Amino acid sequence: MNTVELEITTMAHGGSGIGRIDGRVVFCPGVIPGEVVEAELVETSKKSLWRAEAISILTPSPHRVPHIWAEADISRKPDHRAGGADYGHIELAHQRELKTEILRDSLQRFGGLTSSLAHNVRVESVPGDDERNGLEWRTRVTLHADASGRLGPYAERSHTVIPVTSVPLASRGIQKSGLLETTYEGADSVRALDTTGSGIRLVIDNQSPTDITERVG
Repeated sequence: MNTVELEITTMAHGGSGIGRIDGRVVFCPGVIPGEVVEAELVETSKKSLWRAEAISILTPSPHRVPHIWAEADISRKPDHRAGGADYGHIELAHQRELKTEILRDSLQRFGGLTSSLAHNVRVESVPGDDERNGLEWRTRVTLHADASGRLGPYAERSHTVIPVTSVPLASRGIQKSGLLETTYEGADSVRALDTTGSGIRLVIDNQSPTDITERVG
């Protein structure tokens, strides 16, 4: 195992933190700017860009919270961590601050906005978001089935299924649908759709969903 001590300076689009080793950019998920972490280097083939996985947090951020998804917690080995909730270890208000920084930077670098204009852009909550602590908002969820038919997301940057007991970012309707109470032996994936007019629909593999009615606005 090739481990390093990595200081995280910024966040990248996509949820990984950025550190540097000898001038090389190192992407590392599950971290927060300002933290110092012990990390395992997992991809070093490119000259200027490496990838790492956090093993332990040496200097934690004051904005770190217990992960909303137990199966994605830093205490688990990297190849046993559920992917798909990249900011789940960061307090909600700070999530928005980090996303605001990323958005402003992108608008300046790729959109040509001046810094003064970009400074007026911010990521804000939608109604009810704070009351739900940023959870229960996804109305479309895709999970994969392992050899036993248990559902879960893939681990970060892999096709290893991590079975889960909850889907905290999914809408309340999906959470109450019994999605995780069933096994799906022989299936590859299951999509859960929470529609406003047709209720909860589960689509297994490449099935075509029946007519779905939704209300917009």
